Amino acid sequence: HTHYRLMLTTSSASASSSNTKMPLHDGGKRKSTNAQSTHAHGTNAKKARFDEFDKTALPEPFDHYAVGSILRICMENFLTYTRVIVSPGPWINLVIGPNGSGKSSIVAAMALGLGASPNVLGRSKNLDEFIKYGGEEAWLEVVLKASHDDSVTITRHFTKKGKGQEWLIDGKPSPHKAVKEILQSLSINLDNLCQFMPQDKVSEFAKLSPEDLMLETERAIAPETLYKQHLELVKLQEEYEQLNTSATADARVFENRQNATVHIDSVLKAYEAR
Repeated sequence: HTHYRLMLTTSSASASSSNTKMPLHDGGKRKSTNAQSTHAHGTNAKKARFDEFDKTALPEPFDHYAVGSILRICMENFLTYTRVIVSPGPWINLVIGPNGSGKSSIVAAMALGLGASPNVLGRSKNLDEFIKYGGEEAWLEVVLKASHDDSVTITRHFTKKGKGQEWLIDGKPSPHKAVKEILQSLSINLDNLCQFMPQDKVSEFAKLSPEDLMLETERAIAPETLYKQHLELVKLQEEYEQLNTSATADARVFENRQNATVHIDSVLKAYEAR
């Protein structure tokens, strides 16, 4: 069965009702509210210390989530949010709200929190531009379902003016390479438009050829072995076409030389007959 790990749909249209389909928390306390009112007020934000992830706090039972699912997204001093925690459901998630309510901010947090470059979002090339105005640092935390009975927490902390960033896995300092290995093991590819498509990248998706679309779809939902086998078949097909072209050219050369030999032979016989 195919499982959609998380689908967030952002809308630029204003809405009279902006109630979300996923619980949003502020400071670890659940609220039944809309996306805009989840902003924590005040500029003196403390160092991000999100509550430890609790399976029982999920909107649905832990067993309902597929391996690789996003269980929680935490943000502090990130774009429009001072501090917020989002708990997606196990199926399709819709983020609905008026302009400027922070819908795209959740999508950006999801991508950057999992190690994506700002270029993937097509929004800004500099990471520090995602820090909320007036802040000096930002914290992102994404909790993934790592196995049928366990989860893994990835934290990204970055500061203003390129002073640096740090990664933590389950609270322990880790290299970015380790984060990439976790994503690879869970078949999460943020550079695959069939898996993650920011609104600024929709035009690129529309330009994909049928062949490229098929490859990207395989990367998104099929086992890695199938994708590699497909690439190997494409490579073999290219080699076959090159060999076929070369063989065709050699056959023409042979035919020309054979015709020349017949002509020379006829001339030789005519000379001998004199």
